[in-house]
Amino acid sequence: MLKVKNLTQAEIEENYVKLRDRMNELSFGYCPTESGIEFVLLKRFFTPEDVAYWLEMETETYFTAQRYAEITGITLESASEVLEDMSHRGLLYRVRRGGRAEYYVVPVAHGVYEFNVNHLDEKDWTTALAGHFGQGMLQQVYDADIPFYRSVPINMDVVKGSEVYPYDDIVEQVKQYNVFGVSTCTCRQLNKTLGAPDMGFEMETCITCGEMAEFYIENGIAREITIDEVLDILKRSTEKGMVTQCVYSKNSEIVCSCHVDGCGILQAAKLFGGNATRNISNYHLEQDQDLCISCGKCVERCPMHSIKMDEENKPVADSSCVGCGQCVSVCPVHAKVLVKKESINKLPDSIFDAYSQMQEYRKSVGNLSKK
Repeated sequence: MLKVKNLTQAEIEENYVKLRDRMNELSFGYCPTESGIEFVLLKRFFTPEDVAYWLEMETETYFTAQRYAEITGITLESASEVLEDMSHRGLLYRVRRGGRAEYYVVPVAHGVYEFNVNHLDEKDWTTALAGHFGQGMLQQVYDADIPFYRSVPINMDVVKGSEVYPYDDIVEQVKQYNVFGVSTCTCRQLNKTLGAPDMGFEMETCITCGEMAEFYIENGIAREITIDEVLDILKRSTEKGMVTQCVYSKNSEIVCSCHVDGCGILQAAKLFGGNATRNISNYHLEQDQDLCISCGKCVERCPMHSIKMDEENKPVADSSCVGCGQCVSVCPVHAKVLVKKESINKLPDSIFDAYSQMQEYRKSVGNLSKK
């Protein structure tokens, strides 16, 4: 029988270590540190009882309250109460299909962290979270072979021939859905709480689609919007020089408009690189230096600060370019264009399939023990 009550302090601490270690097995992980700073977030949101319940849950699959009751030996009523409560507190993902709820164990990101964006004004745990980022988490993001988010062209016009690969036309991607939510960008809210300078970025730009949107809306972490409002957010963000990013899946369940000055994911890509950076974009930037008039507009526009003037006063993009196309859009003489890469990776179907792909890669290179 599952033991949840009357745990000793030693059992509680041991369970938090197990939780941390299991979280580290999901997606790009949740790395251990010598300081133990990673436990601040876990203890802020998971009670000792939550941890005991969570450790009994299946991973990499949807499960029902009935299945969880069978695994744990608790009653179906108790299982339903536990799962609904934890999912409403952002500790689990939940969908409602055919009149029943199904649940999915999520990593810290994208997951527990983003699902608790409404608590990002609490400075104690957000300070610890930022500290954990600096103690290995951000670097680990891009050591999982595929990126957490991928960059797509801001529009078709910035691509040579105005033709993009499948799943890279963000307008067509979002139009496949009927339900949309928009929430505060977690990175910008984190920066605000920590007292970072206000860069003037719009706060409410994180778009969720379909079942993910339904979860966000029901949990009160997003407000429902229309497709026209989605397209307006994307248009405004493009005009303000942002990178259009979405999760690494065919479904593109989550879309955000980001800038390296305010986005932890883009900062990780620029600072640490890693294997996954080669898959951030399906395009590379091509520049005709003979056409270039050295006006510097591309340098000012680049949301990654990737473009610098060389000794001949010509703009050159470094390896942190994510192929967004912002520089192409402002070049007055059309000296720049995005060109399709000849070889691209096959996208997994969903965000959760992407997590599994990350996990398998980490196992293959010895970052995780093979089960």
